[in-house]
Amino acid sequence: MSKWNHRCCDDCWDSLFRADRGEPVRLKDGDEGRCCWCGEDTKSGIFRRADPNDEGLSCEGAHAD
Repeated sequence: MSKWNHRCCDDCWDSLFRADRGEPVRLKDGDEGRCCWCGEDTKSGIFRRADPNDEGLSCEGAHAD
């Protein structure tokens, strides 16, 4: 996965991005991995592009898949 593409769980999407973006586009068969914002395991199929140096990312661009 690119350092700029980040896995996002449903809870983080709802709290951080829903107001600006509405419903997310999901991969149909999302594999399990950790949310790059909160670090919790997720199979949401939601990915979001973000700068890997963003202070809000727990992965810091080094994804824990």
